[in-house]
Amino acid sequence: MSKIKYLLRRLFRINLKGMPERINEAHKRSGKNRLFIFFDMINCAIRYQAGYIEYVIYGMYDMNAKQRETVLTAGKNNRYVAALNKKSDWDFFENKIKFLNTFRAETARDFLDLTCATLDEFKAFIAKHPTFMAKPFDGICGKGIEKIDSLEQNADDLYQSLKSSGQTLLEEVIIQHPELNKLNPSAINTIRIVTIVKDNLPHVVFAGLRCGRAGFVVDNFVAGGMTVPIDIETGVINNVAVDKVGNVFDIHPDTKTPFHGLKLPDWDAVIALAKTAALRVETVKYVGWDIASTPTGPILVEGNHFPGQVLYQLKAQTPDKIGMLPAYEAVIPMKDLVPLK
Repeated sequence: MSKIKYLLRRLFRINLKGMPERINEAHKRSGKNRLFIFFDMINCAIRYQAGYIEYVIYGMYDMNAKQRETVLTAGKNNRYVAALNKKSDWDFFENKIKFLNTFRAETARDFLDLTCATLDEFKAFIAKHPTFMAKPFDGICGKGIEKIDSLEQNADDLYQSLKSSGQTLLEEVIIQHPELNKLNPSAINTIRIVTIVKDNLPHVVFAGLRCGRAGFVVDNFVAGGMTVPIDIETGVINNVAVDKVGNVFDIHPDTKTPFHGLKLPDWDAVIALAKTAALRVETVKYVGWDIASTPTGPILVEGNHFPGQVLYQLKAQTPDKIGMLPAYEAVIPMKDLVPLK
């Protein structure tokens, strides 16, 4: 029944304008007949709860049935969220102010909420942090984030401007670890750690690095960034980086720093931080944590109560054609998932 419900929701929400483009893309990559690909996309939507974009980016056109079963598709990911994360408590993660207050020890940086801060409090904040990050308190995908230098601006005008633009969360600038600065100094290149809590024990099911491009202050995949898996046990990168349009990189295109062989700093502390954070909100047991490496150790940037599955199993990074689902089922099998009420 869950598959039928998912398919019906997809049929009503689907944007068919992009489908022909994806069919052509799969045709070019595989050489298979376009009409065959169309019906195969429908088959994957019904059997595996996969959208047509997923069909292409995961390379499902080049998989057999057994391999397709291993892909953590949007529909399957939604089932984990529905069973593990209580909707009424999503606000701990959607509201960035609430997140920072809940995880004060793990975020380890100053912040100011302009929705309630006075002008005098704002002036005190910028006196301490003349350069700061401004963002919407409920923003996603790096939208609306800006690095502000207040030294040559009128404080009164800047205060009003930030409030008017909705950039009401101000944060101390994070100082990045030198090793990750070598890779890309223009943004904080965050480590994504995905945890699932079962029987009050946190399990790490994925680790990856998101890396920005020169000229961008965010590392988000949708904002031109790249993603590359990290070996959970060692903290070492042994794979290629991939961007949103499918470009593959052995080295960072701007700094020419190699990805392969890079060991993330303080890896044991990174894992420990994610596991500690995973137990903080008991009713949200499946989270994608974004962690920054700093010279004094890792800190939390944010947590995602609806961890996307796209970054974890891109075709160029999975030559064995095995997706992420086995890692999830090793902790909680899908057959054991029961949606929360």
